Amino acid sequence: MGRRLIAGVVSVGLALQQLARGLLGGQQDRQIDLRRWIVLSLMIGTVAGLGAAVLQASISWVSLAALERFAGVSPPGLPTEGGHLGQLYFGWYRWWRFLLVPTLGGLLAGFIVYRWAPEAEGHGTDAVIRSFHREAGYIRARVPLVKIVASAITLGTGGSGGREGPIAQTGAGFGSWLAAALRVSDYERRLMVLAGAAGGIGAIFRAPLGGALVVCEVLYRNMEFEYEAVLPAVLTAVVAYTVYALMNGWTPMFATPAAVFQEPRTLLLYLVLGACVAAMGWLYVTVFYGVRDRVFSRLPLPRVLRPAVGGLLTGLVGLVAPQAIGLGYGWIQMGMLGRLTLRDYLLGAFGKILATGFTISSGGSGGVFGPAVVIGGFTGGAVGTLFARLVPSWHVATASFILVGMAAFFGGAAKAPIGALLMISEMTAGYGLLVPLMLACAVAVALVPKRVSIYEEQVDGAVNSPAHFQRYLAHLGRALGTLAGEPGRSEAAAQAGGVMAVVGGAPAEGAAGPDLRVFPLGDATALDVDVAGGSAVAGRRVRDLPLRDGVLLIAIRRRGHTLLPAGDTVLAPGDRVIVMARRDRVEHVLQTFGR
Repeated sequence: MGRRLIAGVVSVGLALQQLARGLLGGQQDRQIDLRRWIVLSLMIGTVAGLGAAVLQASISWVSLAALERFAGVSPPGLPTEGGHLGQLYFGWYRWWRFLLVPTLGGLLAGFIVYRWAPEAEGHGTDAVIRSFHREAGYIRARVPLVKIVASAITLGTGGSGGREGPIAQTGAGFGSWLAAALRVSDYERRLMVLAGAAGGIGAIFRAPLGGALVVCEVLYRNMEFEYEAVLPAVLTAVVAYTVYALMNGWTPMFATPAAVFQEPRTLLLYLVLGACVAAMGWLYVTVFYGVRDRVFSRLPLPRVLRPAVGGLLTGLVGLVAPQAIGLGYGWIQMGMLGRLTLRDYLLGAFGKILATGFTISSGGSGGVFGPAVVIGGFTGGAVGTLFARLVPSWHVATASFILVGMAAFFGGAAKAPIGALLMISEMTAGYGLLVPLMLACAVAVALVPKRVSIYEEQVDGAVNSPAHFQRYLAHLGRALGTLAGEPGRSEAAAQAGGVMAVVGGAPAEGAAGPDLRVFPLGDATALDVDVAGGSAVAGRRVRDLPLRDGVLLIAIRRRGHTLLPAGDTVLAPGDRVIVMARRDRVEHVLQTFGR
């Protein structure tokens, strides 16, 4: 089956590429064209849907060969995906074989990743976010194939991770490859990368709307969407979901009892649940990156061997908490059917946090959205079970708390509450719990600190993204030019690159050495000045700079990041400070920065 699917991906991709070159080649417009994106979404969505099917089939095949036939254990899986409910042990089960499987899986996956595509390590969604913000949407063509193979090995041998990271990077990688083949602009390449990620996530979770919105929302820590990507993401997710469902069925992932919110007093309990998942989300992020930075990065071993150590530690966790290995969705389904105890939920939640840290932080290949959903479900099950005992007259349904916990946990830990809420509703085919879902997600997002996120590559907002920084400067330049009374000249300068060249560093009119560039702009001037190590402004707060009226600090560029200056912002050596000043203030600015 896998070979046929791969052959289908290749043949369909080549055929659609030729069609696209005829229909779409050469257009560089920033305007979203529906007709154009219908064609693009057909191509990207088809490949993303086929890729999701290949990944799912590969994980199942590896799990059957490694865990069941060799180790003698078969973890529970979703019946909607051909799995069974309940942990099965066969006569040839041996604990040492169980430990050996994830260890060898980590070793093999590590060799594949670090030999052919080191950027495919870890959770792929962060790589997609980084590609959008900092790499103009470029992803090497080999990354999708390496990611699928390495993730199938990692997850199929019992590693704790999710499918969404690999398939997001796979869909995004094809979008990037197609953009290069069509020679589109950086702007459109970024949209195609996001569309591919949305198609993969929407397909493999059978949640096209939620998958599209998660991708557009997860780029930023603030409550912002990449609104220009919503239409391409939705169109591509529809196609990818359809392709995937044609091969794997149309049934939602989880079979859930009908649940409707009709007890206002239970909102108090969901409020507590929101606080609990916020605390667990903070713990998840802290453990995940703490294990990476304080354990695996300090191991005196080559990076290629670290996933094997992570696999061994994951296996040890699995001996105590079998709920922690693999995808974990089967355990959540068992909880929804009332087949788990409070102890099962607690072991599952804390064990999954540890196992995910060991598997992915060591360099193994897998996603972090899936484990977040599972940990949230275990947390919700524990809280619901506890409240069912404490207030039996309230008739608390544990399954409802599991569903709400799944959405609220990821919403808080990833700063993507809207997409998470819709995804869980689609995965369970029910919107009856929309009110408690909204409440718990809002509480979780409010309580999890802004800087605590499972995705390191997120930026605060669109204005902080290198993808939008040139547009930000161009708009600002036009605004300042208008205030100076020369809107026509200002707009012409912005369109010609007068402001946008500040970031690029290319030679421009008024260049004054390698560390200072001056760009005339009507009656105002844009200066791009660096902060040298011995500069008098290094280490000083922005509010303490002796700048006169008519001088405005626009932005600070620091190690590829864009910072909007505030009074407490401290300038550091190596910063590039972009300043707008009246022409009669240029000399004053130069003196302030020691130029």
